[in-house]
Amino acid sequence: MFSFVHANRLWDSMNILVTGFEPFGEIRVNPSQALVDYLDKYKLPKNDSGVCIESLVLPVTLGSSKCVIDMLEKKHYDAVIHFGVAVKRDKITPERIAINCLDFPIPDNDGRVFCDEPIKRKGAPAYFSGIVLIRNS
Repeated sequence: MFSFVHANRLWDSMNILVTGFEPFGEIRVNPSQALVDYLDKYKLPKNDSGVCIESLVLPVTLGSSKCVIDMLEKKHYDAVIHFGVAVKRDKITPERIAINCLDFPIPDNDGRVFCDEPIKRKGAPAYFSGIVLIRNS
């Protein structure tokens, strides 16, 4: 189990974007989409705490990152949380590093397969999040 702490500041109000992905490959029901759909169904208005959560289901295609970029250009988010599925894991496992690499063994939903290609051609090899993960014993 992990606790999440943002490394830079505490907020009195926050805009948070939460994303999940549509089904792909042999995954007929993507749990990340189910989570986002749940957030949409039970979305609370911005409350006294000032927290506003928006959610988005992304297509499993190379263009899905463009959806997020478009949203980030339209509105400021204090945090963006991407959920995905890892079929060999039995629990939620936060990741602190995003690797700048397209490399998946099955085709995306547009039928394309990528092997060791950069997502951002002139980008850094990896990007670190601002989240500190504290392992709870």
